[in-house]
Order: sequence, then structure tokens, then C-alpha cells
Amino acid sequence: MPNQRLPPTRLKIAQILLYVGLLGVAGELVLGHKELLLGGMSLALTGAVLGMHRLTCPQCEKKQTSVCVEIEHCQSCGSALF
Repeated sequence: MPNQRLPPTRLKIAQILLYVGLLGVAGELVLGHKELLLGGMSLALTGAVLGMHRLTCPQCEKKQTSVCVEIEHCQSCGSALF
């Protein structure tokens, strides 16, 4: 099965959830509220799972996982993934 791109709206939603969740975790470190930690971790985890994408290089057959980013080329051999 060839690699397919993540839909742009799914990628943006995943990035927003991940960044808002990380801000919640950083806010917990500054303010000390445990509610921010739980909410931030759940948002960040949801964003990471939603934006996770498993890709296989067509040339070297190496499997790669991307989280909330669009990878265009293989990191090992440099060939195009799509």
C-alpha cells in the first residue's frame, strides 16, 4: 500500500492539540495546579495520537513514524515518500 498524506485539517488539529497541551504542562510547572497537568497531558497525548503517521520508504523499505509533521523525503536514503 503506498504512503498517503495526512489530511491538512487533521494535521492542523493535531498540532493545535499538541501545542495547547504542552502549554498546559508548562503552566502547571509555573503555577503548580495539578488540573493543568492532567488536562495538558491529555490534550498533548490526543494531539500526538491524532497526528501520528507511519510511513514506509519505497526505495530502502525503512519504516518511519512522524508525529504532527509532514515528512517529504526518507531520512536514510533521501528518496521521495509520496
